[in-house]
Amino acid sequence: MNELWSVLEIKPTKNKKDIRRAYTRLLKKYHPEDNPDGFMRLRAAYEQAMKWAEQLDRAPSNNTHSALFGSEADFITKEEQTVITDEVEEEEEPIVITDEASETEPPLIITDEVEVSGFYEEMRAIYEDIFKRRDINSWKSLFLHQSLVDSERLSEIAIQFVIENPHLPHDIWLYLDSELSLSKRSWFPWKDMIQYDLGLTFQYLDPNLAVDYEKYADLRFQAFLAIRDMKYLEGIDYAMQAMEIYNRDPVLYKLLGVSYYVVGDYDRVEITFSRVLKFIPNDVDALVYRGYAYYQNGDYENAKQDFNQALSRDQDNMEARRGLGLILKEIKARNQTVEDKCFDHLYAMDLELDYSKCSESMFFFPDLPEKENYLTFIRRNFPLLFQIIVFSGMLLFLITMIYTMIFEMGDVLLSMVLIVVLIIGVIKVVLLVNQLER
Repeated sequence: MNELWSVLEIKPTKNKKDIRRAYTRLLKKYHPEDNPDGFMRLRAAYEQAMKWAEQLDRAPSNNTHSALFGSEADFITKEEQTVITDEVEEEEEPIVITDEASETEPPLIITDEVEVSGFYEEMRAIYEDIFKRRDINSWKSLFLHQSLVDSERLSEIAIQFVIENPHLPHDIWLYLDSELSLSKRSWFPWKDMIQYDLGLTFQYLDPNLAVDYEKYADLRFQAFLAIRDMKYLEGIDYAMQAMEIYNRDPVLYKLLGVSYYVVGDYDRVEITFSRVLKFIPNDVDALVYRGYAYYQNGDYENAKQDFNQALSRDQDNMEARRGLGLILKEIKARNQTVEDKCFDHLYAMDLELDYSKCSESMFFFPDLPEKENYLTFIRRNFPLLFQIIVFSGMLLFLITMIYTMIFEMGDVLLSMVLIVVLIIGVIKVVLLVNQLER
């Protein structure tokens, strides 16, 4: 513990502002490009110190609630929260810099260091307040009032900050890109957040409720990252944790619904996207996903209504048109009468097609993976499993040969050769096992 404070060059403290100020001041000394090892030590010490300070200040939360499929949770308002917390809030003690402290730490009256520290703290304050974070005027004010004395240094601080704190709405990313030229930097890791509007808006968060929105936003972003990396079960877990904090955000329901869709839980897909449509009526993506969930569950009538409603909003939506085509194929396969008016949004050429003669590929829309079990695993990895079984059999044969050579025939030289072959075989089997798709 003492080592981290020596790295930060401050005395142990639970004051997060002092820790951030020390970190910002030392960034100039341990620049990531000039001194990567020093920067890593500094960053590790900073994170450990912040975590320690947070543990000291953490208070039990009163705002958890269940709630994906039940009734709306009971929240308390900010006014009620103020009454609850007024008695326990303490004023932050002012920072007093004594002569003794000035001998060990650079005085905070140095212009550029005060500027950098103040800029970092203001940026952190904007990010930690979810409603300032979504307000583009807060970010414009931050960059408008910064001094030109050390603008390059401040830009480096800002870029490092958004790399570590990327959960921002698309319009904020576009503004930051205009200020910092983020998309022109080949190494910048969040270019997709600038290039595409991924729907991570904060507009559905209610400022009148006493909710830990910072924790909620972090969990929602973790769910997004897991889903983006195709770790759908992990994404569901993060989304459900976020749901316990706040359950009125259609963005979270979309993330949850997509995950359920991919893992094949179509009943929950219907429920989650129905919740999205309560918040955003006629949302095309929600209608299409729910339409395919209805289709997968055999509810062709509701699926048809969703696809038609989606096409009334976006007449060229290919996924909705394919969905109607799939339903039409199912109806014809059952030798039922098809009323063209039921498929108004299919183009004439679609209705003229004889779907009974069409290949399945013409109707393909996300052919979702089957629910995972031993059979699907074996079917997906059969060629590799066959090789592993063959090589394993050969290894068992080699082991018996080696035993015979050593203990019955006494041929040590040939035994050594067989042992080498055995080791090579084991390596081959390990490599094959690592190639299995889980």
